[in-house]
Formats: sequence, C-alpha cells, structure tokens
Amino acid sequence: MSQTFRSAAIFGTCVLALTVAVSAHAQSGSSTTTSGQTATTSQSSIGREPETRPATTTFLGDTGLWFVPTAEILPDSRWSVSGYRTNWDYRQGLTDVSHFPITFAVGLADRVEIFGSFRVDTRIDRDFEIPATFQPTNASYGGLVNAYPYVRRDWSGDNVGDLLVGLKVNLTSQWRQQPVAMAIRGTVKLPTGNKDSGAGTGKADAMIDFILSKEFNKAKWAEMEVRSLTGAHAEKAVSH
Repeated sequence: MSQTFRSAAIFGTCVLALTVAVSAHAQSGSSTTTSGQTATTSQSSIGREPETRPATTTFLGDTGLWFVPTAEILPDSRWSVSGYRTNWDYRQGLTDVSHFPITFAVGLADRVEIFGSFRVDTRIDRDFEIPATFQPTNASYGGLVNAYPYVRRDWSGDNVGDLLVGLKVNLTSQWRQQPVAMAIRGTVKLPTGNKDSGAGTGKADAMIDFILSKEFNKAKWAEMEVRSLTGAHAEKAVSH
C-alpha cells in the first residue's frame, strides 16, 4: 500500500513539474510576443507604417470574407480588386441565379472605404415554365422571384447584370486598440442589368447595414487551452 502511494506521489510530482515547465514556456512565449508588440509600437511612433494583417473581400467588394462583411476597412490609399462567382437558389420555380462580379475597393483616411461590384455576367435558370409556376395548386414552387420578376423563360443566357456601389464608414477599430470594430455600410444598386432577359429590374435599390466584428488572438486562446488541459491531466494523475 505504501509502495503504491509512493509511486503515485512520485508520478504526480513529475507531472506537476512538467506542468510548471509548460506554463513557464508559455509565459516566456507570451513575453516575447509582448516585446514584439512594443517594438512595433516604437516603430510606428517614429513615423514608420504599422504592420497590418492580410484582408479579403466580400462579393460586394468591401473588406470581409465571401458573404460576411467585417467592420474593418482598407488603410488609407490602399485598394483591392477581386473576381467572384456567386450562386443563389430560390424555391420559386426552382430558380438558380449565378453572378460573375468584378469587385473593387479603396480606403480613405483610415475611416472610409468606397467599394463596388459589377456583375459582368448574370445567368438565370428556372426548372419550370413561367405559366406552371403561377398555378394556384403548385404551392411549393409556384410564384416568381422578387429580385428577378421579369424572367420569362427557363434559361436567360449570358447577360450584363447590375452595378452595386457602396460606402463603409468605420466607427471603431481594433487597429486603434479599441475592443471591437463597428461600422455603417450603405449600398446602392444601379440598374445596369438587362431587364428584357430578367437579369435586372430596371430600377435602383438601396440598403444600409450596421456591422459589428471582433478578431480574437488565436495564439492566446491556444495557450489558455494548453494550460487548461495540462492542469486537468496533472490533477487526475495526483488523485490516482
């Protein structure tokens, strides 16, 4: 019994020492990161441009990822260009809409981002003829798509789509050491789309969004997870 208890105590002591070593290593890595941030701050204070992280665009052209915008914007005088293929499926008429937009954006004064998206090609495919989709008995797939009410045939072909332009105003930013990023985004759809084919409505539309986003420090979260798991294993070993 005493031999078993002694072996468990020795094993627990070794695990505890390993935990302390891992914690110390993580803390030393954290201090290194802090010193790196301090060096960056000192560089920016003497007139050098602060380091920034790579950013991507949404299908509308503003800063974000695919369909999800962020409240952050491009730095002053920086610009971006991208190309997309976006696809939308609607239940009415089992309609499939594809856009091939080219996007652009430019940052102004670290507060404003001007962006746009031109749908150089719009394709619309319906699996039902228009008369069939208006049958009252077809409650599942009947009706028209509100965004494309002028579609008159199964396949629209390749047509020029609408031009969307917008303005995103950054209110707060983590780049300025604020806890979260907030922005207001306004977008206007200009009716450049082919109305006869159903690729456009022939009228302008507008929308406005309020965006709230936050970027988490992945390295810090990973460090906390390692500490938690190591501490749990040490506690379990000592209890045994």
